[in-house]
Amino acid sequence: MHIRITHYTDYDLLVIKMLSMEHEIAQRQLARRFDTKLGRMGIDINDFIAIGAGKLNGPNSAKEGDDGYKPSS
Repeated sequence: MHIRITHYTDYDLLVIKMLSMEHEIAQRQLARRFDTKLGRMGIDINDFIAIGAGKLNGPNSAKEGDDGYKPSS
């Protein structure tokens, strides 16, 4: 089992998520469909970068999503 932790500093709140294999399967299937749809729309795979579950920091919290993308520019 994988554990994800989010800390909201403004509320001093800690959220712990325990993920299951079923959740991971659903997330990966969705990401594959997303990639396929982008290709069908004519968006080149080099126009965006898959960042996976990379941690992103905001002014009052840090978050690790299931999967993420960003423009390559």
